Amino acid sequence: MSQLNAVSLRNLGVSFAGHQVFSDVDLDVADGEWVNIVGPNGAGKTSLLRAVLGTIEFQGEVHVFGARRERALEWASRVAYVPQTPVIPTGITVGAYVLLGRSAHRGVFGKERAVDQQVVADLFERLKLGEFMDRTVDSLSGGERQRVVLARALAQQARVLILDEPTTALDLGHQQQVLELVDALRVSDGLTVLATLHDLTLAARYGDRMLLLADGGVQAEGPAADVLTVTNIARYFGADVRIIDDEAGPIIVPATTFGR
Repeated sequence: MSQLNAVSLRNLGVSFAGHQVFSDVDLDVADGEWVNIVGPNGAGKTSLLRAVLGTIEFQGEVHVFGARRERALEWASRVAYVPQTPVIPTGITVGAYVLLGRSAHRGVFGKERAVDQQVVADLFERLKLGEFMDRTVDSLSGGERQRVVLARALAQQARVLILDEPTTALDLGHQQQVLELVDALRVSDGLTVLATLHDLTLAARYGDRMLLLADGGVQAEGPAADVLTVTNIARYFGADVRIIDDEAGPIIVPATTFGR
C-alpha cells in the first residue's frame, strides 16, 4: 500500500457569487479507503467532489497521490467520476459509451487502440454487460444504465473513484447491487472511493468512514456510529430519528408515533 494518501484536502473551500458554501475542510483518504460525505441539501457535498475533480474554482489545496491538479486528460487518468445525473449522448451504444472512458489515455480525438478494446472487453465480462454491448444506453433500465456509467468510469483505470449519489432513482435491490459491485471492485482493484450518499443507512453500511458536512464546514468525522448520532441528525438534518445498532452499521429510522 502506498505511503501517500490517495486524496488530501487542505483548507478546502468553495464559494459561489460571493456566498461561501463551505470552508476549511481538511481530509485525508488513505489508499484503498472508502469515505462517504454526508450532509443536508445545500451543504456542498457535490461541490466538494467537483473541487477534487477540478471542475469548479476552489480555495485551498487538493492532492491526489501527492500530485496537484493537472491538465484535464492527465487528471482523468488519476480520478474517475460517476455523476449523479450523467450526460449520455442520445442513441449511443453501450460499447461506444464505455469506450469513451479510454479518452483519458488516448486523447479525445486519439485513435482507438487494441489495449482500449481489451480494457473495455474485460470490463464487460467482469460487470456482466456483454448482452448490452450493441444496445443504446437510453434503452436500459435504471440499474443497468448505472452499471454502464460505472463501467465507463472504470475504463479510465484511475486509482480514485468519485461517486455522486450513485443510487439516486434506483430501487432498493439495484441500490444494493451497485454498492456491492463498487465494494467488490475496490477490494479486487485497490480502488479508493470518495462518495456522497443521500441515504444515511446505506452510507453507514458501505464505506470505512464518513464526514458530515453542514453549516459551512466539517461537523463530524469518523466511523458511522460516531457521526450518525441522534443529536447530529436532529441538529443538521432537522429529523427526529431512532438509531438501531447493527454490526454492519447503524440503521436510521423515523421516530414516529403514527398509529400508536
